[in-house]
Amino acid sequence: MYAVAGVISRYSEHEPLGADSIVRAAEHIIDQDGLGALTMRRLGRELGVEAMSIYHHIPNKAALEARLVTRLLAAEDVGLPDAAADLTPDLLVEHYARRLRSALHDHPRRLPLVTGRLPPELFDAALPLSVVDSLMAAGFDPSASAWILDAVIGYVIGHALVEHSDHRATADDDEAAFETGLRFLLLGLRSDLGLS
Repeated sequence: MYAVAGVISRYSEHEPLGADSIVRAAEHIIDQDGLGALTMRRLGRELGVEAMSIYHHIPNKAALEARLVTRLLAAEDVGLPDAAADLTPDLLVEHYARRLRSALHDHPRRLPLVTGRLPPELFDAALPLSVVDSLMAAGFDPSASAWILDAVIGYVIGHALVEHSDHRATADDDEAAFETGLRFLLLGLRSDLGLS
């Protein structure tokens, strides 16, 4: 076990300190106590190591936050549908939007992480990359494909921020509101794809 000044880590010796274990520990801290609780010192305590040990694996807090955003928006724990290769781009976009909403809904305390610029690494993650590749295969150029993905991510994040806001104007049916907005996004995409 890792141990620092009598602290016994909940991370076992079978999971050596590395970028993945650091990111998972950071996610745990945020989910438990909010983004404000995430400091390198607290992260070190969570892992049972000195904070400086973390910098051997992740260079700084900005890099850590970029990894956290990428993991959240990539919906890594969600995966692709079984027949992803057979999905038209609009259906793949629809799948990603719903799965991303689910990830944000499951981790509302991570929402403050996703209000800034998207990390470039996001576009290398499996599900977002599949969306972009599918759009490019359908004839969109690389920039347009990335912009479509940006628009979908922006919509889902915006909806999640409203849904989890303490200052909501209404208590409308969140699911119906989300689906209505998604339908309008998909109508535009389907029109560009020549689909009805």
